[in-house]
Amino acid sequence: MDAKANAVELSNIMMRKEHRILSKGTDNHMFIWNVEKSGISGCALQAVCDNVDIAMDLHAGTKECRCSNEVCIGLNAMTSRGCKMGDMKEVASFLERSL
Repeated sequence: MDAKANAVELSNIMMRKEHRILSKGTDNHMFIWNVEKSGISGCALQAVCDNVDIAMDLHAGTKECRCSNEVCIGLNAMTSRGCKMGDMKEVASFLERSL
């Protein structure tokens, strides 16, 4: 299983759905999603996702806990639990519904 391939697939799906992915995708196992146009903060999205067991990290750019409009989506955990590229459409749907 390949976390990088899953991250590329999920970031591409999210970009096709017109979500803002920084760096226009990824070249490793994670990507940064800017949720500003959704009208909620990264902190609020993380709180919602925590309640439904979707883990993500805030991307604040500093060691201080600041609320930004960006969250970091990593695919290592999902990949190690058996998620494949074909599952990324469903993962994208879960993320969108979290908004």
